[in-house]
Amino acid sequence: MLLQLLKISMPFLKYIFNPIIIFVIPILEFLLENIYKQTFAKFYVLETIARIPYFSYLAVLHLYQSFGQHPALELLDLHYKETVNEEYHLMIMEELGGAAKWYNRWTARFLGFFYYGAVFILYIIAPASGYFLMEKVESVAAKSYTEFLKQKEEMLKKTKAEGFALKYYFSQKGRMTEIEEGENFVPTLYDVFTSIRNDELIHVSDMQVTGNMKSLYSQNRGIEIVEDVIKRGI
Repeated sequence: MLLQLLKISMPFLKYIFNPIIIFVIPILEFLLENIYKQTFAKFYVLETIARIPYFSYLAVLHLYQSFGQHPALELLDLHYKETVNEEYHLMIMEELGGAAKWYNRWTARFLGFFYYGAVFILYIIAPASGYFLMEKVESVAAKSYTEFLKQKEEMLKKTKAEGFALKYYFSQKGRMTEIEEGENFVPTLYDVFTSIRNDELIHVSDMQVTGNMKSLYSQNRGIEIVEDVIKRGI
């Protein structure tokens, strides 16, 4: 019954919620950019908030299961992988000092608490809009990382990856793309941030696929998707 309502609501409610999302996201992007500029604190706040919808998705999908429904296993698998991926991103930003100031931590976690509930409700009543929201948020993240890579290229290339950044770079579960270099390769923060940016681009593409409820396995989620999303514009 719940899945039937989901299928019925998708084609109609998105025409109500999607315009609201299109209006709100640029405002939030403007505030984030002007308050935090191009700093690690900006990406700490962004990663804290941006990963929240994946938790909401999983919670709703588990709720369906509790009512005897069986949502696509591909969705459960994908959204769990995305939570792991985003957790790596967040730990990297924390280690780089993005969470050093208490008011940045408080702001991110306070907003995240309410954001979780809002996406939870949105995903239940209009799942297509739930995915559309995340597509736009991940687009903002990818754009922010791209600009950061351009502005801080020299500094990032001079700094070798350590701690969580190094662990993430060689993790088979933490990244959304395969590692092309061997384990003897010593990545810099530029390599790490490029990989994180590519993760966000893949999230954008995944949200477009799941928003249309097509099979995830029809998409080659790798470097081809990164190149495709860049061509289409972030």
